[in-house]
Amino acid sequence: MINDKLTKELQEQITENKDDIDKLFNIQYINGGTIKPTVDCYAEVYGIFSGWGYGGNSTNPAISNTQGNAIEVARADSNVRGHDTVPDAGMCMAVYKLNANTTYKFEITGTSGGATVRNILIKLIPIK
Repeated sequence: MINDKLTKELQEQITENKDDIDKLFNIQYINGGTIKPTVDCYAEVYGIFSGWGYGGNSTNPAISNTQGNAIEVARADSNVRGHDTVPDAGMCMAVYKLNANTTYKFEITGTSGGATVRNILIKLIPIK
């Protein structure tokens, strides 16, 4: 009797989880910093960089919204030290809420000494 109840509850959880996973097909990944979503969504914006500051100064690379009026939800910035032309590798990320049919641009800012690599990957998660 207990096994039948547990089996039923487990099957219900599996079915519910499968339904949730099936809804994830709408998630998109975009390589680059300019997007125009077709639906309201959250954007997880990941920045990978290699950069430096000058003269021992510390700089804080971060994701910045430079076009569109994205609403920031959360962020995790990074830090590099001044090694003049010797780059530190790092990563930063931010989460934004975006509106449909609006163009947004995201950039990695804060590598004031210079950068050899700046790449952005955006994960769009539709809002139901």
